[in-house]
Amino acid sequence: MNRNATALAHVISPNTKSDPTRTPETLAELSKSVAAYKADLAATRLDITHETGKVHELYRQVLANSIRLLEQEIHGSVSRASKAKADYLAVVAEGMAKKLGIQHQQLLSQVYTNDLQEVLQERSEELSREDRSIRRKLDQAQEKLQQYRAGRGMEGMANEYAEILSETARVREEIGRLESRQTSS
Repeated sequence: MNRNATALAHVISPNTKSDPTRTPETLAELSKSVAAYKADLAATRLDITHETGKVHELYRQVLANSIRLLEQEIHGSVSRASKAKADYLAVVAEGMAKKLGIQHQQLLSQVYTNDLQEVLQERSEELSREDRSIRRKLDQAQEKLQQYRAGRGMEGMANEYAEILSETARVREEIGRLESRQTSS
């Protein structure tokens, strides 16, 4: 019996050594703690049940809002509102563009009076005449350049000029000799 009591005490509290004579008291304490744990477990289950109700209510709200948004999207109230706003902004932009065009025309009519347009026309014709004259001069200069290039070119002209200078010097020397002969004779 002593061995059974020791084995029972060991089963009741395996981590600590307990006295087999105190087994009824230990069992009573364990029963009380088990009852307390059962009461705590029941209270926790009741709390979980209440929280589950709250979670289900939140899921219901999320689903209701999702369904409402989907219905709005399907039936087009959101898209109709967006389209209406876009159409309104397009009309406003078109009106502003037309108003700007009218103001532009008004400014042009104020700036470009008949007198100013006549002066501008005269100046344009004058510039056109100057342009034609300058183009003609440019064409003539290019023709002369082509003639120089077709001829001997610049080097040929320089050599020819050098030859003319040397020939002139030689002729002057001869004239000087001839004059000195005539004066000596």
